Amino acid sequence: MKGSGVLVFVNEKATDPVVEEVRRIRRLYAERFGYDIHAMVDALRKEEQKHPQRLATFPSKPPRSKRSD
Repeated sequence: MKGSGVLVFVNEKATDPVVEEVRRIRRLYAERFGYDIHAMVDALRKEEQKHPQRLATFPSKPPRSKRSD
């Protein structure tokens, strides 16, 4: 996926409008939960349970054998 191709310079730093939108949404989400990371994770886990078909699952990897020196 290509970026928007538009860079805006603010205070000598280049910013991408898409990045700014993601940051704005992230900030609003954090505000909604009082910046409580545990509350945010709990809410996300509840959303995952509503849509289990959207979750990616991968087979477990076998444990690595330890090297002996």
